[in-house]
Amino acid sequence: MVLLLTAAPSSWTENDAGCINPMSGWPYYRQIEAAGVAHLELVTLRSQGIYHTVVEETISTGTSTPDRSQTSSADAPQLTAEEKAKMAQKKRQKKASEAKETDYYELLGLGHLRWAATEKDIKKAYRKMILSHHPDKQAQASSEVDDEVFKSISEAYDCLSNLEKRRGYDSKDEFDDAIPTEAHAQKGDFFRTFGPVFELNKKWSIDADVPSLGDDSNDHDSVLRFYDFWRSFKSWREFSAGEEEFDLEDAECREEKRWMERQNKKMVKQMKKNEHARIMNLVNLAEKYDPRMISWKKAQEEERIRKKEERKAAKIARREERDRAEREERERIAAEEKAKAEQAENAKKQQVAENKQIRKKRPQLRKICRQLRATHEENPQQNTFNPREEHVELLCKMMNLKQFLDLIKAFGTDQGPHAFRDMLIVYKIIPEDEPYFEAPAQPEEPEESEPEKESEPEEESEPDKEPEKKDNAWTTEEITLLTKGLTKYPVGTRNRYQLVAELVGTRTVKEIIEQTKIGASETAQEQTITKKDAFERFKETKKEAKVVKEVAPTIVAPVVPVEEVKSVSNEPEEWSPEEQKLLEAAMKKFTAKEGDRWNKIAGELPGRSKQDCIARYKYLVEFFKRQKKKQTA
Repeated sequence: MVLLLTAAPSSWTENDAGCINPMSGWPYYRQIEAAGVAHLELVTLRSQGIYHTVVEETISTGTSTPDRSQTSSADAPQLTAEEKAKMAQKKRQKKASEAKETDYYELLGLGHLRWAATEKDIKKAYRKMILSHHPDKQAQASSEVDDEVFKSISEAYDCLSNLEKRRGYDSKDEFDDAIPTEAHAQKGDFFRTFGPVFELNKKWSIDADVPSLGDDSNDHDSVLRFYDFWRSFKSWREFSAGEEEFDLEDAECREEKRWMERQNKKMVKQMKKNEHARIMNLVNLAEKYDPRMISWKKAQEEERIRKKEERKAAKIARREERDRAEREERERIAAEEKAKAEQAENAKKQQVAENKQIRKKRPQLRKICRQLRATHEENPQQNTFNPREEHVELLCKMMNLKQFLDLIKAFGTDQGPHAFRDMLIVYKIIPEDEPYFEAPAQPEEPEESEPEKESEPEEESEPDKEPEKKDNAWTTEEITLLTKGLTKYPVGTRNRYQLVAELVGTRTVKEIIEQTKIGASETAQEQTITKKDAFERFKETKKEAKVVKEVAPTIVAPVVPVEEVKSVSNEPEEWSPEEQKLLEAAMKKFTAKEGDRWNKIAGELPGRSKQDCIARYKYLVEFFKRQKKKQTA
């Protein structure tokens, strides 16, 4: 492309083709960059490795310039991009063949060793070759001296004696990068197939001590060291893009040169990555078909399965042991419960047998006491022992079989009264300082009749029936049998009173009906007898707790309205701890809403009347009021 920078001088003609220098006026040439579509075409060609070369044309003033019509663009041949790429490739191949290096190993006589040659071998070969090809010796031998061989030998020694230059030279040397395929690994002998490949590739190792593949006799540790070495293989092999590499001298600007450098680095990096992948594929394929690794993995799998089975068996054994322990524990608990049940059943049977014997001994004790009372009534001065009926009934409810037998046996001797008194003291019916049978029996009669006189106003007044009650009074045993019979045969039972009379045995049907009506009226006397039986049965089944005499009340009785009764003294007679507990329990059981409350409470306390319970209640109220005042003060 010709660009006219200034106006042509007057002497310029068409024959003067070219540009005119603005200073000297003489034509000159300069390189012009393409623009537009031509620039895009140029970039495309450069990306394909095709670069435009400028061919300078010499313009001679003495020769005539061809006519424009003869040198038009239409007459010039136009090349396509593909043709231009082929021409550039041929040019690079020609340049590479021209620049092909001499084989340094063959020049020094080390072609049989090549990369395996040591520094000692190279130095020895260089000295031998340099002596035989030195220019001075050639001058002595002939008149013609050729120092090109000598220079090549020196150049080869300079390259091979330098480690970095030698690695670069060896990297460009021909090398077989092929690795065995899956088919060869499966069919061929493993050590013959993979041994030479590893020996060939160990030339690239930075570490000089490269383990060999070995054979079947190697132990597992050496095999693992071999594969560990190759998995962490470090190569000194250098790579270049070769024909595809960009020539930095062809860059027309700094930016293009930097771009070429980046592209070259990218290609080298990809080649190193491919080389590492090739080595790893070789190692993985060898480890996959290595008979030593196969047998080792098989042994490991068998060991893993064996350990798994052992863990499974141990787990089953632990579960069976746990189930066995749980089963034995259940059997032990069941045996203990069975033993307890049998023991309880035996105790129950024994208790039933004892109760049966006690029921037989009670009438015998009552009969003895009645006889003693009769003898006392005949001669009080001589026979001072007078067992009270209520005391006899309490002992009949409280004593066990052994005590019954001992007491009846004692009555057969002179120690009967003393044994009876001791038994009353044991059950805290009388205080220890009371002589009981040593004092005359006459003053005690009003005391025995006091509860009856106090309870008489509470009963329904029927004067016509009082003589019948006195003449034909019901005993405690008969009342108990009557209560059991009424409970056993409820209302609606056919011939109910006939069955109850047969159960009692000593009363007629009419007497049973009359006594049932009296019980239905809930008089104080019958309630006292019934509650006595309930309390005594409770005392028989529950062990008496050990208490201390004169203990303070443990439960504060609620303040409730009380029926109007006659005034009592502020200091009632002494109450035992058992009576105090019974009073508190009765007051909780029968609230103020119930009718005839205090008669029911008195029925829960054997030997205590309604007035005694009310007096004790008032005393407790005053006692706790005083205690509260002391605490607030």
